[in-house]
Amino acid sequence: MERGGLWLSSGTWSILGVESEKPVTTAEAYEAKLSNEGGVNKTTRLLHNVSGLWIIQECRRYWAEHGEEMSYAELARLAEEAQPRTAYIDPNDPVFASPGKMPEKIKDFCEKTGQVVPQSKGQMLRVATESLALKYRQVVERLQEVTGRRFDRLHAGGGGIQNALLAQATADALGMPVVAGPVEATSCGNIITQMVATGDLADITEGRKLVADSMETTTYNPKSSADWQEPYQEFLKLIN
Repeated sequence: MERGGLWLSSGTWSILGVESEKPVTTAEAYEAKLSNEGGVNKTTRLLHNVSGLWIIQECRRYWAEHGEEMSYAELARLAEEAQPRTAYIDPNDPVFASPGKMPEKIKDFCEKTGQVVPQSKGQMLRVATESLALKYRQVVERLQEVTGRRFDRLHAGGGGIQNALLAQATADALGMPVVAGPVEATSCGNIITQMVATGDLADITEGRKLVADSMETTTYNPKSSADWQEPYQEFLKLIN
């Protein structure tokens, strides 16, 4: 990833942000619910925390408790076969933060907001996946407004990038390529930071190049961004 780029740590929880030379403490950043965290070499990570794959994991656990054990590959297949863009949830709504009965929480949210209520497992998973992609778009727009910068791609790392449907939905919702990889992004960052400290690497820039040269990535290009414009407006009305 280039210095200062737009990045996503995708897993049970998602962290979406940019690298900044200094903290951003404006009223706009506060209203956008952005956080400043310390980064490498005294930089700042301007970011927002998003629920991530927690909702999907909780759905899987709920169904397993009721005798329907499914792999993540099976869940992905069900979601891919379901009809796209039928309803949306706010992944960061407090109702989804606690464990238990996640499929029922998804249905209740859709019913209370006057949307089509998903009935099948695949439809619930599709709603959760696409809502997460739309939430990413909202955060990216907030970051662009606060920083005055425009981004042309999103670099995503972590276990969540193995969900191809989410990666493609994110590219479509954002209208920009998503460069996915590596899966073990946290470990890679830890290693190169230690290598800089021991003198095996000159600096973090060299370390990032080492990771880029050593790890495979997959680029998801937008395919149907126009189809996501109206859903995004519907999503904003729901969460606001």
